[in-house]
Amino acid sequence: MIVSEGCSFISGLEAKVTGINPNNGNVITFTVPGHLEDFAGNNWWNPDTLAVFNYTQCMPIGEYTVQYKAQDQCSNISYCSFLLRVEDLVPPAVSCDQFTQVALTVDGMAIVNASTFDDGSTDNCCLDRFEVRRMNANPCSDDQFDTTVKFCCSDIGDTVMVVFRAWDCHDNYNDCMVSVLVEDKIKPTCNPPAQVAVNCENFDPSLWAYGFATGTDNCCLDTITHTANYTLFDTVCNRGTITRTFRSFDCANNSAQCTQRVIVSYLQDYFVKFPNDAIVTECDGTGLYQEPIFFGEDCELLGVSFADEIFTVVPDACFKIERTWSIINWCTFNPNLDFIYVPNPNPNAITNHPTNLAGPTVSECGTLAPWAPTVVRINPSDPTTTNFCTFWDADANGYRYKQIIKIIDGQKPTGTYVTPACDNQNWTTPNSDLLWNEMYWWDNGIQTHDLCEEPTEALHHGHRRLLWREHQHRVPVVPRP
Repeated sequence: MIVSEGCSFISGLEAKVTGINPNNGNVITFTVPGHLEDFAGNNWWNPDTLAVFNYTQCMPIGEYTVQYKAQDQCSNISYCSFLLRVEDLVPPAVSCDQFTQVALTVDGMAIVNASTFDDGSTDNCCLDRFEVRRMNANPCSDDQFDTTVKFCCSDIGDTVMVVFRAWDCHDNYNDCMVSVLVEDKIKPTCNPPAQVAVNCENFDPSLWAYGFATGTDNCCLDTITHTANYTLFDTVCNRGTITRTFRSFDCANNSAQCTQRVIVSYLQDYFVKFPNDAIVTECDGTGLYQEPIFFGEDCELLGVSFADEIFTVVPDACFKIERTWSIINWCTFNPNLDFIYVPNPNPNAITNHPTNLAGPTVSECGTLAPWAPTVVRINPSDPTTTNFCTFWDADANGYRYKQIIKIIDGQKPTGTYVTPACDNQNWTTPNSDLLWNEMYWWDNGIQTHDLCEEPTEALHHGHRRLLWREHQHRVPVVPRP
């Protein structure tokens, strides 16, 4: 302010500021002292000079009256005043994160506050608010400024540019740009089928009968994989526990795992019909005379073998075979445990009677025909019958049974011979009592064993050969156990 004095010197300067605080309505008044200073281009011959006042204190934005007062050495005072309007015209100093990562929530959306992008924005007076908008709209959000910005599944894997804006209290603003990487870190769900307990008879080796896992995801479920662990499962006998592991993957390659157990129980419950005893009068050359028959064989892995013991001296046959059958289930067999011995029933006192030939059926008590257990006397002298269900055991380690096969020669020998001319032979071999006079050379048919009668001798010799061949044909060579 330029002041001038035509008579004396300026002795006092001050500025008085008066106004109303807009924040609380109180009167604001204070004075600021002044002093005279020279200034560039001042004409010292002109009685005026520059009045300089100190800085005022900070004042709220608003209108104030400033009154200047100048006094000379003669106590003359002059006043002048003007209206002062205090305004904030400086925008905030905005600072934001250059890069930001945003994770979607369980609903496939992410709503981010504008303040999230602030990295220390300031203002000379006061900051009012923050706003944000996307540079480009998409189906889940527009491109208008708001206090929040929305991201969704369609943004996954993309870098979305947003504008961050800081406002001060007097409607000044400033902007900066932020790169937002949208991620999906939520794992999908994996819901396994219920645990299954099934008997081996009804077991489905493909496992598809026991269901498949389902899953959901906040954005996109890609696929569900399946593996099966058979470490605790016997694949030969189909028993034990199978652990099925399912893994669900979403489109962001997040995964979740769930499991199902398939428990397969094993129940041994087979029945057996042992072969009938046999009386053989015509040889078939196989040496096989029936074998055990089974019912209810499903999970079992049955092994059947036999061992023969041949008796050549028997009262009612040429010879007899005692064939001992052994039946085991390889799924349960324990070589250290005993077999169940099933007796061969002979309910009739008459040897070779048809009722003595039937092989017994060993099955569970109460089983209906045709697999009802045999009920018969084991020996003719037994006071009561025996129900062969008593020999059945669901946990049997194995069964043994002896089948009797009697060989009775009912076939006539066959063959031809040429009668030699005895008078043309030169018999020089001396007769040996130890060889030619044995009882087995006697032929009951011709009632003689005269060795000079060559046709008879040939008949004897041929008869023995045919019998041997016949027996050889009828009785197989069976290795002893």
